[in-house]
Amino acid sequence: MPFLSDILMLLLSLPVMLMALSVHESAHGYAAYRLGDPTARNLGRITLNPIKHFDLFGFLSMLVFHIGWAKPVPINARHFKTPVGTSPSWARQALCPISAWL
Repeated sequence: MPFLSDILMLLLSLPVMLMALSVHESAHGYAAYRLGDPTARNLGRITLNPIKHFDLFGFLSMLVFHIGWAKPVPINARHFKTPVGTSPSWARQALCPISAWL
């Protein structure tokens, strides 16, 4: 019976994994769009539709090895309004211990 409970748990987690991947990749596209890059928006990748972000090998890897990936959202850094990584050093220094604590 443990085998059946594992299969049931896997089937119940499939929609959750698909939505998590979609939200994650859409957030990447939205962040790039807010920074000035319209590439993801032009390609229709700022969406919660899991089909747009689905990568077969990444999804199978997530099921088998519990680590996986989705199709990466394309960006073009030349469109960014300000260069990435130009946040003030005090902000990076303040966030470093906070993120290490989390």
